[in-house]
Amino acid sequence: MRSVPYDENGEVLGDVILEFLNYADDFRDVALEILEKYEIRNPKRGEWYSLKPWLKAFGEISEKMGPTTLHILGTRISENMNWSPEIDSFQKGLDSLNVIYHSNHRGAKIGNYRLLSHDSEKREVKILCDTPYPCDFERGVITSIVFRVRPLDAGKIWVVHEDLRSCRKKGANSCTYLIKW
Repeated sequence: MRSVPYDENGEVLGDVILEFLNYADDFRDVALEILEKYEIRNPKRGEWYSLKPWLKAFGEISEKMGPTTLHILGTRISENMNWSPEIDSFQKGLDSLNVIYHSNHRGAKIGNYRLLSHDSEKREVKILCDTPYPCDFERGVITSIVFRVRPLDAGKIWVVHEDLRSCRKKGANSCTYLIKW
């Protein structure tokens, strides 16, 4: 996992760690061992944990899981987030992505999900992500949200990197995703 700058005093809500573990499936025992290595023991809902050891553990677990499993895990976690009933449209879903991220993470510099453009006529949205999570995981989160609040006129939906050359896997500090329908 490419390390991006983030607030080392940042925190992650225990709910995120627990949801990650709930969907780690075959990797759950390995994930628990790695969390223990970084002194994350028995995470609890509603409690805050240091972001630094969580990201180190997440990175190590990610290497063992691989990109496809990370993408699936991102979709599963997003599917099971507590969604406000007010998020009932595509635009509201996109607008809520960063709010939801920041309700589960806190700190001065923890990254964002930024809506760069939304062109209904072209049936295209661009979202920039500069969180410290791997892009395969983030793409899973975005994919799940897009399918949850899909545009009414959407048939097939694609969520892809806008430009693979400008990706954290290639050394960039952010990834931009293109959503087309």
